[in-house]
Amino acid sequence: MVTDMNRDINIPPINKALYVKVRSGFVAQDTTLSAWCKNKGINPSNAKACLMGNWDGPKAKELRQQIVEASGLSITQDNGHQGAA
Repeated sequence: MVTDMNRDINIPPINKALYVKVRSGFVAQDTTLSAWCKNKGINPSNAKACLMGNWDGPKAKELRQQIVEASGLSITQDNGHQGAA
């Protein structure tokens, strides 16, 4: 019997594409997501978690918006989920 937990292990994170696009946006500005986080005093693990959708509370959504804007991307709404345009 396959449990929900076992099935979730093989499913890619919902917002992995957003994480990759954001990292690319920072690279296009000759910097990195990690450097931006260090400059802002943000733990890079928290930044990644909010972009990947593993952390999705109010603070995560606020941080996600800040990161996406700093990366040069814009946010659009799609059925209540945020993503890169």
